[in-house]
Amino acid sequence: MFKILSICLFFTNVYSQVVGNARDDNDCLISAGYSWCESSQSCIRSWETPCEDNFASCDDCFNKQRKGMNIACPQRCDVIDYPMPTTDMPMPTTDMPMPMPMPMPKPIEIPHSCPEVMCMMYCENGMVQDSNGCNTCECNDPMIAIDPMPPIHAIDPVISTPPVPAPVPAPVPHVINPFLKTCNINQMTVYHECNSDCHNCDFSDSRNVLSDCMNNGLRASDDLCQGDIHSCSIPYHDCDNEFVCPKITEITDCGENGLDGYSTYRLSLIVKNSFVKNIFAIYGDDDSEIHPKPMIIPPAYQSIINFNNNIGGISPTIINIDPESRYDSWLTIGVTDGDINDEIMTVGIDFPSWTESNGIRVSDGAVFTLDPSKNIVDGDEYVVAQITIPNGESSQLILNAEGKTNCGDCNTEEYSWKQESIIFNINPPKNNLNTIPKTCSTWYDGCNNCQVRNGQIGACTRMMCFIMDNPRCLSFETSGH
Repeated sequence: MFKILSICLFFTNVYSQVVGNARDDNDCLISAGYSWCESSQSCIRSWETPCEDNFASCDDCFNKQRKGMNIACPQRCDVIDYPMPTTDMPMPTTDMPMPMPMPMPKPIEIPHSCPEVMCMMYCENGMVQDSNGCNTCECNDPMIAIDPMPPIHAIDPVISTPPVPAPVPAPVPHVINPFLKTCNINQMTVYHECNSDCHNCDFSDSRNVLSDCMNNGLRASDDLCQGDIHSCSIPYHDCDNEFVCPKITEITDCGENGLDGYSTYRLSLIVKNSFVKNIFAIYGDDDSEIHPKPMIIPPAYQSIINFNNNIGGISPTIINIDPESRYDSWLTIGVTDGDINDEIMTVGIDFPSWTESNGIRVSDGAVFTLDPSKNIVDGDEYVVAQITIPNGESSQLILNAEGKTNCGDCNTEEYSWKQESIIFNINPPKNNLNTIPKTCSTWYDGCNNCQVRNGQIGACTRMMCFIMDNPRCLSFETSGH
């Protein structure tokens, strides 16, 4: 079973890069924060172990800490030395009163600011804070549910306190997730089916089903098929999974209007269970020899100028520099703008080996959000990958997903959910040029425009064309609903 906490020992809150295994000339693991200390002849983390290479004295060490340098000072520096009286000073006698002790010097007040401490760890329950409210490189203990009414035999008969009543948890609303307050699971299934394959959506029935359904602040029945409509739509179907279902969307147009000779697909997970609060990780895990659960990433196009954007999509700035980078292949959790806010991280995935001819098998790695309790998207659809492959080729991506639950009074094991072996089957687009959608009202046959009713051609214009164009539906019957 994959243990998400094990991966968090390797990441840092920096630009989204893979944590490597680089070592320096003294065999110190640089990526884990180790460096060579000449005075102790060992590899140390400067913020954990004092190294006399970094300071000349205790005062020098403290001054460097105050200036923001993340180094540890020796324990001996915690002891303040005061000068002992010399033989030249008169010693008190029994006839003389004892001199008053020198008052302690008033400490100099230094404006408080937390140092930029880089801890190579992630704490699910937050870090322990010092007296100044600054994070330390130590994790808080996990929350433990305490029985407010212990057994009678466990209560001390001498020292006994009245039991504290357990807090009453707030009721959890039965909605698709906290962002969708009115659309139920059935409505969201219809919504995704219609927006994925407008040609085969019964608008009269779907608009009735989606009546008064607000999807992320927009009335869903008015939002159907507002994007590009083409004849290579990939239908979305509800699945038998307990928590999430896979969805594939082609962002090119039947293999056109993108990279020449390539089709680009967005892969998403659709939340289908009101128990799900969010998705915070996609991963591969081969811990079990009997039932391994690797993440299989297929070969895919990589932009020549990809700026190491293997997770989080591509930022608009990079797309302006290299327009073809918008069709780059990457993994993510909801974020598609290049992760400009540094919300996601990755570990254990060999992205440098990912090419158009070579895929990746992830046996102990993941892409995950830095804050596992955060809902990183507004809605029930989480984009998890973009894959660009040559036209006419099929491909398959397999992953596992994990997230938090909406359960406010569950035990520790029920705070999260997992869905394993989620399969995305990507097949070449099938352009059914001669198939007339049943909701089409005006059909272009490549030369003439025709009136259509229930998928049957009626009256057409009578133009003579020497070159036939691709047939397509020019308008759909959506009025009156």
